Amino acid sequence: MITNIPTAYDFLEAGVSFLNLSWSSAIGLMLKLNNREVEASSEVDEVPDGYWDSAQKPLGVALILM
Repeated sequence: MITNIPTAYDFLEAGVSFLNLSWSSAIGLMLKLNNREVEASSEVDEVPDGYWDSAQKPLGVALILM
């Protein structure tokens, strides 16, 4: 016998949770970038390649969750 069948509300709740998690990840990366810029206080407005290399996986996961 199959038990604990998810309802439509369960799917909605899970979807909203995944969306919130993806936004948290993206905002965390943005804050990390902003903090780095404040600490470095360089005059160059370009983001170093190392940052984008380290941000690829979290951004990919955030996109998948979204």
